[in-house]
Amino acid sequence: MSDFLDSLETEANSLRSMKEKKADRISSIKKIYDHDVNPRLKELYTFLKKVVDHLNFLDKETITSYDFPVLGKIENFKQEEYIVTVDDIDNLGRIELLFQCQRDLPITPLIKNKIEEVKLKDFLKEHFINFDSHTSYAPNGQPVGARFEIEPNIPIQFVFIVDMDTLNINLDIYNFAYLGHQKMTFRPNEINPKLHDQLGKFILRQDSSLTDLGMSEEQKQRIRENIAQAKKKSFIDKVRNTVYNPNKAR
Repeated sequence: MSDFLDSLETEANSLRSMKEKKADRISSIKKIYDHDVNPRLKELYTFLKKVVDHLNFLDKETITSYDFPVLGKIENFKQEEYIVTVDDIDNLGRIELLFQCQRDLPITPLIKNKIEEVKLKDFLKEHFINFDSHTSYAPNGQPVGARFEIEPNIPIQFVFIVDMDTLNINLDIYNFAYLGHQKMTFRPNEINPKLHDQLGKFILRQDSSLTDLGMSEEQKQRIRENIAQAKKKSFIDKVRNTVYNPNKAR
């Protein structure tokens, strides 16, 4: 056999071996996905679907606040309009929980500093918060700054995605504890009833333990403050609802 043919055969055998190893790995990953990952995700989806149905029916009042650059803390956002979606109900690769935090009062600040105006605009665009702005004028016709009209509606996402290389489940959270992004990773066996309970309480801002691991103290403090605010609001409402009403007693 010629050297040229030997070289071609060696190259072909090497490529064949690589393809066989890749096929074996894909087959192995698929078996683990079918046995360990997909069933866990189906349980998670069933849990979230029931949570969404109950929360939309109960219309539970969960109140929180958000910190904005330039503006500071803005309060009295109420969580509502929960939705859960999936990519493929039979072979789950992505589960998405969506809801809104809205407030009744509009957000209409007057920003007089140009640098702060640009900073606020960039922040709102980055976090998908709709707004409009226009130049505001004094009675004498002189411009005094930019008047913002910020839509008091913050979109929130919890996105579970399977990493098919590692078979971990990544959770990306947007605009929940604060306006920004949080990320965590779970092994398939960690997606269990205990995590379901933690997740449910976390969504209602009753417990921050779900994301304590790997978070900065500043981020943890923001979540604790939001949870404390929600609990205080719930307690005040409960007291108001149980105050003695003489008309009811008759």
